[in-house]
Amino acid sequence: NLTSLSQGESQLLHVTVIVNDTASTSSAADLMNTVTVTSITTDPDTANNTNTESTDLITVIKTLHIEKSATLADGGEKADSTDDLINYRMEVTNTGNTAIAGVLVSDAFTSNEAPVLAGIYNIGDLDEDSLLDVDEVWLYTASHQVTQEELDSGAPIVNTAVASGMDA
Repeated sequence: NLTSLSQGESQLLHVTVIVNDTASTSSAADLMNTVTVTSITTDPDTANNTNTESTDLITVIKTLHIEKSATLADGGEKADSTDDLINYRMEVTNTGNTAIAGVLVSDAFTSNEAPVLAGIYNIGDLDEDSLLDVDEVWLYTASHQVTQEELDSGAPIVNTAVASGMDA
């Protein structure tokens, strides 16, 4: 707060702002601060009374990690029949530093990827905001029916799931 400022004089003011942890950092890594000066006298050029400055915040990192486990529906140890159904459980973790929206799991090997729900939210969505927060693990399931071709090949049945999401 200045009491007076003569023509041609300037005064540097330092302001500290605390940004709370709910401030949006989803689309930009900076915060725009605008300062407006008012006076009892008027300046015909109002552009002289406002200044906007960009302030760097932490770098926004949006990354997902997926862990996948498999079990046979019949409880067996090995897929050795076309009657065998492999059930997959996938855990998606936000390894970044900000929430991620629209999280999906896809797997070219299965066709029935689905979130594990509690009501309308993923069971891991602890605050029920439809955003995968940094401290949450969301669950998904899928399955695959063993084929004769896979049994004939004798090779291990291997597949990869991918987790994706959008800016929150």
